[in-house]
Amino acid sequence: MNKGFTLIELLGVLAILAILAVITVPLIQGLIEGGLDDSKTVQEESFEKAAESWAGSNAFSLPENKNDYTTVSLKKLIDDGFLETNSDGNITIGGSDETYNLNKACVKITNEGTSTQANYKYEFSENCN
Repeated sequence: MNKGFTLIELLGVLAILAILAVITVPLIQGLIEGGLDDSKTVQEESFEKAAESWAGSNAFSLPENKNDYTTVSLKKLIDDGFLETNSDGNITIGGSDETYNLNKACVKITNEGTSTQANYKYEFSENCN
């Protein structure tokens, strides 16, 4: 008696594997993309925190009147020691191969308070020019 699987059994297993692949591959891709989006959000929050630290050392550069704003580029944050770059001198976007334009990307610092009681809002933008 021969041992082994018949052609029909092998085709059945392949069909089941194909169905599983069709279901799981899009789910895994969605999880990866969601993780990259989360990584980018955390990264942008770190830019805003770096700008807050920069503002603490550069209070004279902050807007005094309500709704006035100033911007600080990522390059300025790097030059002043508030952000670090990769070994190639860039910052990649959320774990991808793309990089931020360090001269265009910035944090906008807006005074939402008054001249006597400042309340600053920090908001990252990829293109401040």
